Amino acid sequence: MELRGVRKSYGAFKVPEDISLSVYPGELIIIRGRSGVGKTILLNIMGLIDRPDKGRTLFDGVDVTNLEGIPSTKTHKNPLPQKLLTTLES
Repeated sequence: MELRGVRKSYGAFKVPEDISLSVYPGELIIIRGRSGVGKTILLNIMGLIDRPDKGRTLFDGVDVTNLEGIPSTKTHKNPLPQKLLTTLES
Protein backbone atom coordinates (compact mmCIF):
# COMPACT_ATOMS: atom_id res chain seq x y z
CA MET A 1 0.00 0.00 0.00
CA GLU A 2 1.19 3.46 -0.73
CA LEU A 3 0.35 7.01 0.25
CA ARG A 4 1.46 9.83 -2.02
CA GLY A 5 1.43 13.43 -0.80
CA VAL A 6 -1.46 12.80 1.61
CA ARG A 7 -2.92 15.70 3.59
CA LYS A 8 -6.02 15.89 5.80
CA SER A 9 -7.35 19.06 7.39
CA TYR A 10 -10.08 19.95 9.81
CA GLY A 11 -10.53 23.68 9.39
CA ALA A 12 -7.17 25.38 9.95
CA PHE A 13 -5.84 22.22 11.65
CA LYS A 14 -3.84 20.17 9.10
CA VAL A 15 -2.62 16.72 10.04
CA PRO A 16 -0.93 14.89 8.46
CA GLU A 17 0.52 17.19 5.83
CA ASP A 18 2.12 15.94 2.61
CA ILE A 19 2.89 12.41 3.86
CA SER A 20 4.28 9.82 1.45
CA LEU A 21 4.71 6.24 2.62
CA SER A 22 5.08 2.77 1.10
CA VAL A 23 4.27 -0.42 3.03
CA TYR A 24 5.10 -3.72 1.39
CA PRO A 25 3.46 -7.15 2.01
CA GLY A 26 4.82 -8.71 5.20
CA GLU A 27 6.41 -5.45 6.33
CA LEU A 28 5.79 -4.20 9.86
CA ILE A 29 5.83 -0.46 10.47
CA ILE A 30 5.48 1.67 13.57
CA ILE A 31 3.80 5.06 13.54
CA ARG A 32 4.72 7.09 16.58
CA GLY A 33 4.57 10.69 17.67
CA ARG A 34 3.19 13.14 20.18
CA SER A 35 -0.50 13.42 20.91
CA GLY A 36 -2.39 15.35 18.25
CA VAL A 37 0.11 15.01 15.40
CA GLY A 38 -2.19 12.87 13.22
CA LYS A 39 -1.28 9.21 13.86
CA THR A 40 -4.90 8.05 14.06
CA ILE A 41 -5.90 10.16 11.07
CA LEU A 42 -3.07 8.62 9.06
CA LEU A 43 -4.18 5.10 10.06
CA ASN A 44 -7.79 5.95 9.15
CA ILE A 45 -6.65 7.07 5.70
CA MET A 46 -4.55 3.92 5.29
CA GLY A 47 -7.52 1.77 6.34
CA LEU A 48 -9.90 3.63 3.98
CA ILE A 49 -11.97 4.82 6.92
CA ASP A 50 -11.34 8.43 5.92
CA ARG A 51 -10.28 10.13 2.68
CA PRO A 52 -7.38 12.54 2.35
CA ASP A 53 -8.10 16.11 1.22
CA LYS A 54 -5.02 15.94 -1.00
CA GLY A 55 -2.87 13.12 -2.31
CA ARG A 56 -3.56 9.53 -3.23
CA THR A 57 -3.98 6.16 -1.54
CA LEU A 58 -2.91 3.14 -3.62
CA PHE A 59 -3.25 -0.63 -3.11
CA ASP A 60 -1.22 -2.84 -5.45
CA GLY A 61 -0.73 0.21 -7.66
CA VAL A 62 -4.48 0.88 -7.96
CA ASP A 63 -5.70 4.32 -6.84
CA VAL A 64 -8.40 3.75 -4.21
CA THR A 65 -8.51 7.32 -2.90
CA ASN A 66 -12.06 7.93 -4.13
CA LEU A 67 -13.31 4.36 -4.04
CA GLU A 68 -17.12 4.30 -3.90
CA GLY A 69 -18.61 3.21 -0.60
CA ILE A 70 -15.86 4.84 1.46
CA PRO A 71 -17.27 7.73 3.54
CA SER A 72 -15.63 11.09 2.99
CA THR A 73 -15.88 11.84 6.71
CA LYS A 74 -16.39 9.71 9.77
CA THR A 75 -19.46 9.99 11.92
CA HIS A 76 -18.72 10.31 15.59
CA LYS A 77 -21.11 8.46 17.82
CA ASN A 78 -21.67 9.28 21.46
CA PRO A 79 -21.73 6.26 23.76
CA LEU A 80 -24.92 5.67 25.69
CA PRO A 81 -24.73 4.89 29.39
CA GLN A 82 -25.61 1.27 30.01
CA LYS A 83 -26.40 -0.68 33.12
CA LEU A 84 -23.63 -3.12 33.93
CA LEU A 85 -24.86 -6.67 34.24
CA THR A 86 -23.30 -9.65 35.90
CA THR A 87 -22.75 -12.80 33.86
CA LEU A 88 -25.86 -14.38 35.38
CA GLU A 89 -28.04 -11.31 34.67
CA SER A 90 -27.07 -11.17 31.03
